[in-house]
Amino acid sequence: MRLNIFIVLLFTLYAEGIMGPCGNEEMSCSTEDAVCASQTTVQSIGNASQSVQTKNCFEPKMCVNGSVNLGITRTAITMQCCNTDLCNRRDASDLSSNPNGKQCYYCNKKSCLKKLSCAGTEDHCIKAKGMRI
Repeated sequence: MRLNIFIVLLFTLYAEGIMGPCGNEEMSCSTEDAVCASQTTVQSIGNASQSVQTKNCFEPKMCVNGSVNLGITRTAITMQCCNTDLCNRRDASDLSSNPNGKQCYYCNKKSCLKKLSCAGTEDHCIKAKGMRI
């Protein structure tokens, strides 16, 4: 499940860079196993935030919600999937920004003891190291 969320996050960021948000064009899903989806992606860096709505066909297993919050940047995806013609007319609501009471530490240039309030379904903390090039 976590791998699916990661793949959807990567696909969304890549697809939005190429295709941009779609209009109200109708399309046919290519397989019987595809569902209609409305997706809202919110990318936040510091106090700036951008929201992009996308509508497309997806495999049902790709209909996931999730977010990655690294303190200084956050990406959240909310998807609503359905299986009847043109059922994805409405934009998916961004429910991922509601605080959930959990906290993790994050790093900035001065310290790695800054506290980060989690939101939505964020329920795991990660620890990672990187090298400055």
